[in-house]
Amino acid sequence: MKIWEKIFPPRIAILILAVILCVLFLHGKRSAQNPASLRVKIHSEETDGVFTKDQKMSEPILAKYTSNRNDGTFEFKGYLREDVNNLSVKSPARVSPGMVYSRDSVDFQIVDSLSRPNSGGPVVIGDSDHDSLMEIIYEIFQPGLYPLIIYEYNPGTQKFDSVWTIGDSLPIFDIGDIDGDNKTEVLTQYKDSIRVYESVDSTSYPSALTWSHVLPMNIHYHGQIVDLDQDGNKEILIRECTGPTTYRIKIYECIGDNQFDSVFASPIYSYNGRNRAVGDFDQDGKMEFTAMDGNIIQVFENQGDNIYSEVWEYDWQQLNCQSTHGDDVDNDGLPEIIYGGNTDNNDYFAIFERAADDSFTISWDTIIPGLGSGVLANVTTGNVSFGPKQELVLTAYDQWHVYRCTGNDQYEFVYSYAFGVGHGLWGNTSAANVDGDSRDEIIVGSQYTGGLFVFKDINMEADTTPPTISILFPTPEDTIETDSVVIYAYYQDNPGGVGIDTSCTDLTMNDDTLSAVVTDTMISYLAEDLDDTTYTLMLVVSDREGNSTDSTWNFYVNAVTVKEQKETQQLNPHSLMLYPNCPNPFSQMTEIKFQIPNRETDSPLNVTIVVYDVTGQRVRSLVDKEFSSGTYTVTWDGKDESGEYVSAGVYFYRLKTDRSGIVRKMLKLK
Repeated sequence: MKIWEKIFPPRIAILILAVILCVLFLHGKRSAQNPASLRVKIHSEETDGVFTKDQKMSEPILAKYTSNRNDGTFEFKGYLREDVNNLSVKSPARVSPGMVYSRDSVDFQIVDSLSRPNSGGPVVIGDSDHDSLMEIIYEIFQPGLYPLIIYEYNPGTQKFDSVWTIGDSLPIFDIGDIDGDNKTEVLTQYKDSIRVYESVDSTSYPSALTWSHVLPMNIHYHGQIVDLDQDGNKEILIRECTGPTTYRIKIYECIGDNQFDSVFASPIYSYNGRNRAVGDFDQDGKMEFTAMDGNIIQVFENQGDNIYSEVWEYDWQQLNCQSTHGDDVDNDGLPEIIYGGNTDNNDYFAIFERAADDSFTISWDTIIPGLGSGVLANVTTGNVSFGPKQELVLTAYDQWHVYRCTGNDQYEFVYSYAFGVGHGLWGNTSAANVDGDSRDEIIVGSQYTGGLFVFKDINMEADTTPPTISILFPTPEDTIETDSVVIYAYYQDNPGGVGIDTSCTDLTMNDDTLSAVVTDTMISYLAEDLDDTTYTLMLVVSDREGNSTDSTWNFYVNAVTVKEQKETQQLNPHSLMLYPNCPNPFSQMTEIKFQIPNRETDSPLNVTIVVYDVTGQRVRSLVDKEFSSGTYTVTWDGKDESGEYVSAGVYFYRLKTDRSGIVRKMLKLK
């Protein structure tokens, strides 16, 4: 008997061969059905299904967050929603980069690939040589050398060229003119020191080392160029490492040409995330910046020249706070603080909005499970896709996700891209308009392999449709029987546009440009001391794609009525009067004085005084009752009908009786 027959008797060998053939047959059948070996699970309150790669899904599902599981499945968890027939899914691509989820034909493609970034350093966008060509500046990885590279956009090739190199081992933090000499500086780090490099003139790249400050440890720091106390002197706001696991916030203020002085140091923390959000988030006229101490979110506020104190904190429980970003993504007039953090292999993002002075509340949040690894959960914003509002771009380890704003404090998940295991992103993510068109690109750096990539939504077609204008008052050929009138008109970009360019929106009257109040949706102007004549108004509105439209119309002022009003006021000092509010401008409250004239009868006169915003919306009723002849004063505390403080801006107050009315303008400060 042969040796193999002793080990495997004929019956056993036949059985083993049959099992092998069966396994191979089943494997081949499964591979033919689903060659990508990927299953996409859809879960909702009423739906639970499995879909294969690239299969269209007609189920009304909105994906809220995603996770790539170790078992090869890719999960979408969400809620029922209206028809989303354009929803499709592609492989998570754990070996090579690839899109993992898209809706509404959003399709980001790599339009340029640059050198691999070094770990930890951010990507900064600017124009250091003032030639109107945007630059991408970051620290690249080279064996034994980590120089700072400036890549500048080349309109001819539509790529980025390496144009300048600065030093060795220099992660960049920010770019700007810190000392006010019209020369660009870059804020960097070299080993254990903070450094500032400056351009030798206004048209060159930063090359001259002008300031250096030794720090406690050779650990990655993070900094920004700001003016927190609004005194005109820029500050350097940095996260400073005081020990292997301890940090604090330091502020250095510019005190002269290339000179800086330490003006503030926060308490020492056990952990502090990298990126600071800076702004007047509670709209009280004082600048704030964010800090993070482990799972505690903090907001510091400027209390005077170089004076700062903590005014708010929030316990994020088990989350490890990583990054913050300031913006107003939903354009509701309330600045937002957007946080990113992680715990238990989950990345969590939340938007905080003003609840009251020095108080904030969560207005929206989302989870990206299964990806958190203790590295930076990065947040940035930009107009990177379809529609006039910005999008959230959230980075979670080796993936980045795009959320579209669909309304006030409402966002939907529209796109996700995975680089694959080994591609840590670490905050090397920015959104900016780097090629000079009207849309922002997403700049993403993979620190371990690959490089720095510029992504663009290639399905965004150029917007050629101009905005539309709706004239509210005065209407064309209208006759005005007063010598003052509030001119206002609405306008809007088309639904697929990127929004109105307020800097290119103008209102003229008889060929004179008016200092009008311009918002994203409306323009208004208080015209006073009008004469007996026909006035011609022309409104020109442009969007950020360069499309413009204009409207021209006339209105007429009745000279007889205006003359009679003025003569009556001169002859009778007790005519109906509405005086300028005082103080004006104002921050907290202002007084409005008005005069009721003498009448032939002793019956009182019914008077209303109402405050309106620049859109013509009623804000607050101040007076609505009868008055006898005399002079009166009413106070407005800057609140609306619900008792909430209104935002800073221009407001109108109108006194009206049953016979006439007067309108004046006032300015509320932050």
